[in-house]
Amino acid sequence: MDVIEEDPGVPDQEADGYVVSDPELITQVRDGDRQAFGELYRRHSGPATNLARQFARNAAEADDLVSESFARVLDNLLDGKGPDSAFRAYLFTTIRNTAYDRTRKDKRLQFTDDMTTHDAPVPGDDPVLMKMESGLVAAAFAQLPTMFVNRPRIDSQLDVPGHVQKSRCASAKTAALAAKS
Repeated sequence: MDVIEEDPGVPDQEADGYVVSDPELITQVRDGDRQAFGELYRRHSGPATNLARQFARNAAEADDLVSESFARVLDNLLDGKGPDSAFRAYLFTTIRNTAYDRTRKDKRLQFTDDMTTHDAPVPGDDPVLMKMESGLVAAAFAQLPTMFVNRPRIDSQLDVPGHVQKSRCASAKTAALAAKS
């Protein structure tokens, strides 16, 4: 009986020392294996962060660049695009492009300390805002003890319906009697 020996140049995928290559992981990601992308992230996030720090103004911005770049790469891989090999080079290019995109967007922004041009008053009363404010005021007055509030006069100014006013007066009387006891 002939025994077929395995080629020593081909690694045994079941052995403990076998490391899956980046191209194999890329293929697995394209097949929908998210854990394979996690392995790519583990391998390349440190160097990616080091590169992102060169483009960013602070550590938080560098972390944002790295996470956004990994997300873009994942989207591309799931769409069948992106690298077949050289994952790190593709990731670094994505980080650089993401940083440039952000810089271009920031150039379009005009930072100012003068808010008067942006916070101009709107002529007329905003009915939605007025209703919200009157509701907030009514809620605040409803929480005050009855001895501090002339409730019928305030309720009428806030357009509280009459049956609600009567109910509140009855509740206030009951609370006052209970407090005396």
